[in-house]
Amino acid sequence: ALSWFRKAADKGYAPAQYAVGVMYETGEGVQQDYENAIAWYGRAAKQGLASARFKLGLMYWKGLGTGQDIPKAVAFLRMAAEQGEAAAQKLLGLIYANGQGIPQDYILAYLLFDAAAGVGTEDYVAAKNRGMVARKMSQQQLTDAKVLSDKWKPGTPLPR
Repeated sequence: ALSWFRKAADKGYAPAQYAVGVMYETGEGVQQDYENAIAWYGRAAKQGLASARFKLGLMYWKGLGTGQDIPKAVAFLRMAAEQGEAAAQKLLGLIYANGQGIPQDYILAYLLFDAAAGVGTEDYVAAKNRGMVARKMSQQQLTDAKVLSDKWKPGTPLPR
């Protein structure tokens, strides 16, 4: 499988670049190699593939194949979240809710969980996390978060 994906990836096909990255990340059909995974995800991410941007953010967040780099992780996760990638929205929501390496922001966390909860069928984890954050917010923060969440749409920059 790697040889077929690799042919398409070498020609610049972003989904194939992503698939090669997954193979290296998971060790599926190749020896696991996080640095190679980052390189292939990076190629696909440069072309705007949201799932590759999420994977890069996740790898920088966990420090896989590189030292942990929270600012870089947040940058890639924001790009993917802004494109509507629900997994990125959930992880970034947790990062903002907990203030992990960045200033805590319950309003942005609420917006991200709300966006992820509304993708397709209701996402239970995102909805649960949205409720958890809402219980920590003042009434004014919750009102502000709901207004921002109603206005924000994937495909546009996050409002904060």
